[in-house]
Amino acid sequence: MTWTKKHSGLLAVVLLFVFAGLAIRQYQTVNVVGNRPIREQFFAKNQLVKNESVNFSITNVKTKTVGNVRHVTVTMNLQQLKPSHYGNMKGNRNITHGMWLNVPYGFSNMSTPMQHPDGHVFSKLEVNSPQKKTAVFNFTTRADDYKLRNEPARLSILIPDNDRFTGFTKYSMLLG
Repeated sequence: MTWTKKHSGLLAVVLLFVFAGLAIRQYQTVNVVGNRPIREQFFAKNQLVKNESVNFSITNVKTKTVGNVRHVTVTMNLQQLKPSHYGNMKGNRNITHGMWLNVPYGFSNMSTPMQHPDGHVFSKLEVNSPQKKTAVFNFTTRADDYKLRNEPARLSILIPDNDRFTGFTKYSMLLG
């Protein structure tokens, strides 16, 4: 049997269907997160929040506006007990990947990398350490969005309930 243009065309069609099927499967896998339940739990400043994988408390929140930028600096005591799979990444211990400033009807922004109180960025080894630590997180958003909100802004931390990502707890602290 010789290879002909007809065989090449048939092979191209089969490969097209295989790639389309793989693309559809990947799309469904990535977007199924929206169907998973998220339970929101509010906490207050200086309240110790205990989770299976992390214990934390917010000790200080500072806000200031420079031009049209609202800066929010959050100081947190935390102890990472085990990986929390932050940002839907298995084994990820970096709480920064699951934390953001949530401004209703405005931009929700993630933090800059976790910093020591003196401004130095935590190393990966320090982030992964189960030792208690004090960390500073810096957020920015447009000052106009912050002023125009009709509900309080909040700091939110999304923590998967398990490594299968079948449920999440969103810990939120109102910023006023």
